Amino acid sequence: MNSLAPAKRIVAITSHKGGSGTTTCSLALAWCFSQSGRKVFLLDAVPLRTHRLFRSNDPLVWRNVVWMENLSEAPASISSGEMVLIDCPVLIDGATQRVLEVADGVILCCRADPLTLRSFPGASAALALARSQNPKLQIIGISIGLYDRQDDLQVAILHQFRQYHGNLLLDPPIPLSSELRNWGILSGQPLPPGEITESFTSLAQTLERRFFYASSHRTR
Repeated sequence: MNSLAPAKRIVAITSHKGGSGTTTCSLALAWCFSQSGRKVFLLDAVPLRTHRLFRSNDPLVWRNVVWMENLSEAPASISSGEMVLIDCPVLIDGATQRVLEVADGVILCCRADPLTLRSFPGASAALALARSQNPKLQIIGISIGLYDRQDDLQVAILHQFRQYHGNLLLDPPIPLSSELRNWGILSGQPLPPGEITESFTSLAQTLERRFFYASSHRTR
């Protein structure tokens, strides 16, 4: 059986272009992890303070979530099993580069569209540069959001991603949903039930397996 030791992590959530779902992803993962009992420090590094727009004037009232708006508010150290999730601007933004200098891992949010295919090589180069400056930085994977399985073009593009970057794809893709679009303005509310919650919960579990736990030793 596996003996797993919880690790402490700082995770940057970014994208190669705007409108790729980083804010939704960071909020949803914070909610999922907090429900499982993991303490989460949720940091908004986007200059527009996007999380504040989502939560209006009310505090983000999820158990186990600590709300932060500045890097200076981040704890100097975090206990084993805790994490810092950082919602970042696009990869080429200086603020994101500064976050990646101290992060343990990064999630790249993308959409299954032609622009993503054209711009992905640039994103890969930016991540390679970040890793050269921070050797401990782990590319956790690519999260495909706003995915419409009824759109033949999106299906085809996702297939291409699987062909060329399958080892990095974080399944399942997050489905396109009007409920998810409206969820952020409902301060402190749980994720919409059904496929949305199932998709983000599955993504959180995938991250647990890939990143948040380190195998300490194996015994039979």
